[in-house]
Amino acid sequence: MAFILIIAAVFVFLTPTDASAWGIGVHLQLGSTLLESLGQLPPALQLLLQENRLHFLYGCISADITLGKKYTHYLQ
Repeated sequence: MAFILIIAAVFVFLTPTDASAWGIGVHLQLGSTLLESLGQLPPALQLLLQENRLHFLYGCISADITLGKKYTHYLQ
């Protein structure tokens, strides 16, 4: 029985499927929501995020920008 479960798990995790990846809009919304609720965070983190709001939001979307660069070659 354990062998069948292992085989089933391997099959499920190694079968290629479409990724339900989030885009830049979702990451920006999550970052903005976090900045709107700073009162729920520890004081040191509140201060850090208040002083670096734009840097934090840029960090939220920087991975999307970096990953998206590989799709711009056809725009040139």
